[in-house]
Amino acid sequence: MSGKRASIDLWSPGPWADYRELIDALRRAGGANPQLADFVRLAPEPSLAEWMQHGSGDAFDTATLAGIAKHRSILRVQIQVTGADLVARLRDVAEVIERAGGLGVRLARCGLAHPWPRWRQFLGEGEPAGLQKALVVQVPNAQRGRIDSFGMNQFGLPDASYDGDDILDADATWMVFAFGVYLRTETPKLNDGDLFEIAEDMPPLRLMHEADDRFAVDDPFFNPHGIWCLTPE
Repeated sequence: MSGKRASIDLWSPGPWADYRELIDALRRAGGANPQLADFVRLAPEPSLAEWMQHGSGDAFDTATLAGIAKHRSILRVQIQVTGADLVARLRDVAEVIERAGGLGVRLARCGLAHPWPRWRQFLGEGEPAGLQKALVVQVPNAQRGRIDSFGMNQFGLPDASYDGDDILDADATWMVFAFGVYLRTETPKLNDGDLFEIAEDMPPLRLMHEADDRFAVDDPFFNPHGIWCLTPE
């Protein structure tokens, strides 16, 4: 189930009036970074400030949020998820974008967003936990009575959900987080009905794979690799 569309679609809004102004800002900021070789300038998105504040968990300060609301361009760069240097590549490209005037990061394939300080903090924690925090988010879904992860599609892997009575408990969120790390670092061969034991003091989790019905197939958040559903025994 791995290997399809394994890429990160990174957006950063900024004050650049047009393509030429963006190019000049990147050059001054050291834009020879190869990750920026194929960047795209997107037109302003009126809802972007709302999207980024929501996707960050209200982490953007008032001044930065006001700047995002007034952005004149979006820098879009797609980064392939290959090699052991992914954290370094993400860190390096973000440094250039920030120096060029970018106002934070939005991950277009899951909606997660970060102010620069938090992006640097997570990437500074390295693999595996730091990268997982930077690119994948766990969200309680009260209507369906479960916690869902979003963002594993960037790695070409299934997302995960935890279905239980304690979805607002920190341990439940951690279980979904830890299972995502396990999928990335161990690349296990899993089957419906397998048991996953995350810790000796926690109940084992029964695994069942399902298609991602959370979004339409043409939605950028859609995960074509499906979802592993975790249910406590």
